[in-house]
This record gives sequence, structure tokens and C-alpha cells, in this order.
Amino acid sequence: MTSSLLWSRPPHVTKNEFIAALTAFQRKSELINDNWNLEGGGIQAPYIIKKDVLHNLTSQDPERKWCRIDYHVVYSASYQMPVLYFIAYWPDGLTLALEETYYVFSQLSSVTPEHLASIKETPFGGSISQNDHPNLGVPYYYLHPCNSASLLSLVFGLECTGCSNSLERARCPKLSDFIPAFLSFFGPPIGLELEQAYFEAAMSNQ
Repeated sequence: MTSSLLWSRPPHVTKNEFIAALTAFQRKSELINDNWNLEGGGIQAPYIIKKDVLHNLTSQDPERKWCRIDYHVVYSASYQMPVLYFIAYWPDGLTLALEETYYVFSQLSSVTPEHLASIKETPFGGSISQNDHPNLGVPYYYLHPCNSASLLSLVFGLECTGCSNSLERARCPKLSDFIPAFLSFFGPPIGLELEQAYFEAAMSNQ
């Protein structure tokens, strides 16, 4: 683990720190063939995307037997936090309305009743909203980031104020662990499960 992947005000991230965290995550994704791709750049921070995640459903309607979801991790400069955006499609290519997304999530084994309640009724991670994607300029759903910092501070609450030796540096929060931790909080309520290999890689690098 390199010192360039340390940061001083966790759990918040600057644009450059977010880019470093994304790059580290995308490299892990390549190693384990998990199909996250780094996109964008320029004025806007780049983002990562996992496309065409298929979810099988129990509907009797042949056009509603499954759906696919694209997940994006995008930077919010105002919150200095990642934000999880997504868009879902039926087999005929139509995008899902909000109530249809709740139906889909209720059908997934990875989404517990507590997860579903958290995105519909309580402020866990923020409820689902819709807005233009910051990089693409088209409507996407997203989990509002108003409570992201308080949740992630449970993992990354320690500020690194100038580590003087290798032992202290080893205890500092690392940006390379940031995106896996973020997705482990905010992915499951909307059907996104993260490979355990991300966390095994983090532990092996400590």
C-alpha cells in the first residue's frame, strides 16, 4: 500500500482523492474479473460503472421475468462523497419507474425487508431520488448522500494527521479501501453485492 493512498480528512474525499480511490478499486476489479469500468474525466470527476447486472424475477409476465441494472459510482463535490446512481431496464428496453424499482428490489434475495424499508421509509443512506446524472446529463435514480458521511465515519473515523512511522501509517484509513466500504453499505439495499475478494485484497495489503 503506497502512502499516496492515504488521506487526511476521512470519510470525506476531495476530487483527486476520489479519483485515487476509484483507480485503486478498478484495478482490484480487473484482478478478480468483476467488470467495473472507469469512465469519463475532464471537468467532471471520472466515475465507475458496472453494466448489465441481471436480476431474475418471479413475475408471470414474460416481459417482466428479469431486469438489468447499470450501477455508477459518481463524485459529489458538494458532499465530498461518492454517490451510487443506477438505471434499470426491462427486457424490452423500457426503463423502470420508481415503484417498479421497489418491486424489483423486493424480489431479490440479496435485499432484505430491512434494506427495502431503509430506502423507502427511513434515512439510511438517503432515500431513492431521481436527477440528471452529473456526467451523462440524463435522468438516473440515486441514493441521496446526506447520511453517507455519518455511516462511513463508522469505518473511516480516524484522521491521519501526519504519520511519523510505518506502524502509524498502517493504522491510517486508506483510500484503496474506501470504495469497497462505500459499496458494502449502499449496494445491498438496491441489489448490488460486492465480491468478498475486495475485502480479502484489502486485508492482505495491510
